[in-house]
Amino acid sequence: MPISMNTTSSQRTAYRLGDFGLEIRKRLAKASEHLSLIFSAIIIKRMEQRELKDREAHQEELGYEARKRKLLVALRNKIAEKHTNGK
Repeated sequence: MPISMNTTSSQRTAYRLGDFGLEIRKRLAKASEHLSLIFSAIIIKRMEQRELKDREAHQEELGYEARKRKLLVALRNKIAEKHTNGK
């Protein structure tokens, strides 16, 4: 004799499985949201580190250019001094 699928027991089981599926989807959505926040924080931190590194490199470049200009001015002054002393 076949068992009917519309028994109260099978309906309760189906309802519980439906609730379980809903709970799983909610938990997955929440976990996905947390992961998204974590990845966003990691990306922001890396961007900040890259910007800091770029700023430091820029400052070093400016320092190098300033030293180079000083040396060129000193060299021009030395050359001008030699020309005046030589005449």
